[in-house]
Amino acid sequence: MHGVQGYNVDHDNYIAPCSIEGDFLITQQKNIGLGVLTADCLPIMMVDSVTRAVGIAHAGWRGSVQKIALAMFESMQRSFGSKASDVQVFFGPCIKKCCYEVQDDFVDKIVAAGFNDALYFRSERIYCDLVSLNTGLLKAAGFSEKSFNFDFNVCTLCDKNYYSYRRNGHSIGRNVSIIFSYL
Repeated sequence: MHGVQGYNVDHDNYIAPCSIEGDFLITQQKNIGLGVLTADCLPIMMVDSVTRAVGIAHAGWRGSVQKIALAMFESMQRSFGSKASDVQVFFGPCIKKCCYEVQDDFVDKIVAAGFNDALYFRSERIYCDLVSLNTGLLKAAGFSEKSFNFDFNVCTLCDKNYYSYRRNGHSIGRNVSIIFSYL
């Protein structure tokens, strides 16, 4: 949906795959897998080591500007008592600042939302960094540098092993990111 609508999933309100429209899912129930589909947008996964809650979000530029990462974390706080100091954040594959070229109208929206730090200028072109934007939001909410894991954050446009909307257009498939609550 490219927004900030989310759902708390448990065994009593099981959601069939791809049956709802929204941008994040959270759960504290064990043996439930949560997933999102992306093609250049950023999947963000959170794992609370104390409450055993997990969350996953689809963070395109619209959702990122609307603070989806923060909305998901705040939902985990309300629902499960999660604390920033207990949560690890994993960033999945997305179009990265090396390739995410944007135009002036996009820049105006990012600047108006106060996310100038997510913009980069190279060879008279402008690029956006979704990971930096979301990391900055979460740091402002109390997450430390050690909370973030970038091991799975590869560029979907550079790496042809991933689907990329920018590279292949509407007919392209989608990447699936999944997080599983196991304890």
